[in-house]
Amino acid sequence: TMIAVCMASYNGARYIKKQLDSILKQLGDNDELIISDDGSTDGTLEIIERFHDSRIKVFHHQHPTCMVRYYRSNIYVTSNFENALKHCSGDYIFLSDQDDIWADNKVQIMVNYAKNHPDKDLFLSSICVIRQDDSVKKSKVTPVDFPFLKGLVVAKYLGSSMMLTRRFLHRVLPFPQGIVSHDAWIGAMATYQNRIAIIDEPLLLYRRHADNVTSKEIRTPLFIKMRYRFVILFNVLKRRLKDVV
Repeated sequence: TMIAVCMASYNGARYIKKQLDSILKQLGDNDELIISDDGSTDGTLEIIERFHDSRIKVFHHQHPTCMVRYYRSNIYVTSNFENALKHCSGDYIFLSDQDDIWADNKVQIMVNYAKNHPDKDLFLSSICVIRQDDSVKKSKVTPVDFPFLKGLVVAKYLGSSMMLTRRFLHRVLPFPQGIVSHDAWIGAMATYQNRIAIIDEPLLLYRRHADNVTSKEIRTPLFIKMRYRFVILFNVLKRRLKDVV
């Protein structure tokens, strides 16, 4: 079983070494850590290079055109993750932010759980929320598997807690044009197909700080939020219809 970890990076020099340390010690010799970098200028790439680890493969991301200012930074992040996912080769694929810390047994627990639940394709773990200085803000937050339509409105899928199977990766790639959030798209596809599973263990130390993309959101008009959800709904149904045909 080959493991792939897909990370999107951008000016993550402050935290990325600690995150890479927590990931690499859990990977085997034939596993891979795919990093898509969005043009970092703060020494992030130099920190990555200093690992001298052949399992790390760095790809450079080109910004897509985005005319909607409300979600521009989110779309750049989503496209960056898609670039990483397109280059991975693993049987089980983990998504990773650059500034979190993985629990020591995250990979083993999630892969074993997946092998014991072959009818599922997307696995989300509980998380522990930490602050900028690594102190604990919330000791455990567990995701909720809402019904599909309700999930479009209220669910907040956290990409950095996700692991997906390769067969499911083929269903979600390429991301449809206009998708603002990679985790919302992946989560919606899995929920619609009843392929999602929750692992009730905090396997991720999820860092909240002032530089998080979600901490900089512009107040978004209601019609933009509705449009964003309609795009997900339309493309989930379109993708599923294509699978059936």
